[in-house]
Amino acid sequence: MKKIFYVITLSILCMLSSCEKDKPETENTETIVGKWELMSASYVDISKDGSEIPGSAEEEDFSHEARRTTYEFKKDGTGVSVEYEDSGEEVYHFEYRVKDDLIILNVHDDGEQIKIEGKFVRNGNNLIIEVISDETYDLPNGGSETVRIKETMHLKRM
Repeated sequence: MKKIFYVITLSILCMLSSCEKDKPETENTETIVGKWELMSASYVDISKDGSEIPGSAEEEDFSHEARRTTYEFKKDGTGVSVEYEDSGEEVYHFEYRVKDDLIILNVHDDGEQIKIEGKFVRNGNNLIIEVISDETYDLPNGGSETVRIKETMHLKRM
């Protein structure tokens, strides 16, 4: 009986000592504070199993002056995005939070609030944000189809 008790106790102690403690989430706002310019964005459809659908990739170049987009992330967790085009500019205000490699944006657009979550990586003056979202499209037959899209944005510090 004592032997079983020691075996069970030893097993429990081994399990407890081998368990890795969860890393605490860290606020990492400082990494993206500043003004960034969108250089390019790529889009690819994602299948139900999570793989990229071949032939669905598209890339947009935003580096020319006729069509620019900037993002300014402020220390207080607010920000502004400005889309510059020949016809004028569109301004969007947002709040954001950063947890480890996750960025959460709450964008204000004509009284509507849109929540966007994505992963980000910063390498020096370059910032890459990857967002996966579901887009619903109307079909010619009257139905609709929902497609999962992965958008990868490449930004450069201004």
